[in-house]
Amino acid sequence: MKPSPLLALLLLAPLASGCVAVAAAGVGAAATYGYISYQNNEAVRDFRARPELAWKAVLYGMKAQDYAVEGDPELGPVEGVAVAGDTAVTVERVPGGSSRVRVRVGTFESETHERLAKLLIEEIARRLGEG
Repeated sequence: MKPSPLLALLLLAPLASGCVAVAAAGVGAAATYGYISYQNNEAVRDFRARPELAWKAVLYGMKAQDYAVEGDPELGPVEGVAVAGDTAVTVERVPGGSSRVRVRVGTFESETHERLAKLLIEEIARRLGEG
């Protein structure tokens, strides 16, 4: 029996619609500032601020919340990561001159880790005037 092109299209249709949905979600997420998402033990928020300003806000925000940042972390050409114990904060450069901040607290998901991550993101937002 010869495979039907129509059957192949029907089998691929759900995959294509999923890709469209993911692409649409990505566009929506990139345009949304101020919304904190939490998934897989990580809080994420996009800021209008340039990465250099977001990086300073991260370091001052961590200090204000008594996180002892290890070493002397720097913002690189694409991202920077500040670590304090089991907490890691990443500032990423995103298109359009804005930044994305990712906060991961702990090594497993828990309500406490989620709350601590969101509190740190809110501190960073306050320092950037977006909170």
